[in-house]
Amino acid sequence: MDLLRGAIYLIRAMGMLYQPGLRRFIFVPFLINAMLFATAISLLWFWFSSWVEYLLHWVPDWLSFLGWLFWAGFAMAMGLGFGCSIATNLIAAPFNGLLAQKVQQQLTKHRMDENDWQHLLALLPRTLDRELNKLWYYLPRFLGMLLISCIPLINLAAPLLWLLFGGWMMGLQYVDYPINNNGIQFRTMRQLIAKRRALQLGLGTLVALLMTIPLLNWFVMPVAVVGATQLWIEQYSHVSNLAVQSKRN
Repeated sequence: MDLLRGAIYLIRAMGMLYQPGLRRFIFVPFLINAMLFATAISLLWFWFSSWVEYLLHWVPDWLSFLGWLFWAGFAMAMGLGFGCSIATNLIAAPFNGLLAQKVQQQLTKHRMDENDWQHLLALLPRTLDRELNKLWYYLPRFLGMLLISCIPLINLAAPLLWLLFGGWMMGLQYVDYPINNNGIQFRTMRQLIAKRRALQLGLGTLVALLMTIPLLNWFVMPVAVVGATQLWIEQYSHVSNLAVQSKRN
């Protein structure tokens, strides 16, 4: 049930994209996402296509059992794609954090009088530090996935495993924006979302799938931020007192 509920939050988020108070905060993440994804997809397609063509040209039929190398290459391509996504989020993180805050203000009717761009500069150090925490969380798990993808027979499940891995990472990535805005530390956030893994997995897996669709993937980032913020408010905001507890740890 939580798996479906998480995916529905992403669909619901599309209805908020054109609200007047959010448009300017959506444009910058969209522009960053479009530019980086267009570049990454072009490079990834060129590299992977050339690799497959080279492999098929030199490998004779009697060595067809080495086909598992294809899955290893596929896994590396998927990993590079997710890595690019994380790099994109690193650059756009301050804008995504500000967008999450504006969505929360609209949904909770809580207003802030401070200047938006001054607040963005104030968010910058904390947000970038948070993104580095997520990067350190991601890297060892990414390397573990690469290792699994190179093991014969086991690597037959590599596409599904990469999809689940990407879904979890995307769910964690985007739901962390509103959680971070509410002062909850990264370790506490991980403990919190671990109690309902399917919720983040439903949101993140749909995000990961949409990111594989050309042109449509340009719009995914702001939609994911809005959907994750809605998820936070409706499913987790009642535990906002954890922010106080986490600061005491």
